[in-house]
This record gives sequence, C-alpha cells and structure tokens, in this order.
Amino acid sequence: MDITTVFSGDGTYLLGNVSKECNYADYPKMVRDSMLSVLRELKARDNWRPGDTVRVMFHAHRPLKRIDVGKIVFACVREIGAEQVLQMAFVTVSHDHPFCIMDRAEKGKTREARKQHSKREFAPVRGTIARIGPSTRLLATNSHKLIKRANSPLPAPLLTLPAS
Repeated sequence: MDITTVFSGDGTYLLGNVSKECNYADYPKMVRDSMLSVLRELKARDNWRPGDTVRVMFHAHRPLKRIDVGKIVFACVREIGAEQVLQMAFVTVSHDHPFCIMDRAEKGKTREARKQHSKREFAPVRGTIARIGPSTRLLATNSHKLIKRANSPLPAPLLTLPAS
C-alpha cells in the first residue's frame, strides 16, 4: 500500500490517494493503475489546460525498479500529460536503517528538580534534513518538544531514497 500526492505547479495540494493492497508481483501495475486513476480524476476535475505543470510525488515502502518507473511514467505521460508539464518523483521511505541525526546545540528539556540531562538532548528540530548521498536524505520527523518521556531515545529519522 502506498501514497500518491498531487500538487499544482505553484505547490498547491490537489489530491492524495492511498493505493489498494496487492501481492508483490502485481505492485508495479497497481502503482501505475492508481496513479493513472488519480491523474484522470484531477485532469477532469481541475480542467487542466495545455502547458499546466503538475508534480507527482510517489512515496513507496519498497523501491521500484527503474524499468517499472519508466513504464509508469510512460503510461502517465502518454495518457494524461501529453499537453501538460508532468513532473514525477518516486521516493522510497524507510524506517529500517542504522542512521540517526544529532544536533549538539540542542539541549532538550531538563528536569529542574534534579538537573539531569534527558535523552532528548541532541534531538534535532523537526523537519531537519541531512544529506547522506547525492539523492539520499534523512528527515527528522520528531523533536525534543514532541517526545513525551524523559528517558526516550533519540528519535529515528526517516530515510528517503530515489527509485533504484
């Protein structure tokens, strides 16, 4: 199951779609069908004009092969975007990685009574992005302000990778 998010050329959110479940072998076809369905709906609903820019960001829980990405993009451009500027990005989002982000300037919240440092110390601000490769990033989705327990470990960032 994956999420498709569509924005207009000026960054305005237009529509999101959560795909249906499928088996592993049918995954690329399900992605293509889901994206075509969303784009058809938006094109009709928003009355796209020739030259309009549409950006599609696809977040996957597992990477798609380049051949599958190529087939998806080809199908979308052929059927939906022949008259529009269609910009597409395929990103894999993962929680399973060995990385963490630390901000040594962040002191976190301390307990005043005992003056103990909490493990929230060094937690980066939410939205912090760390580049670890040409197209690979770590994204902090939590911060010391959002951690409820003083003994919680540093929050794990999300790992984003381009389609392989």
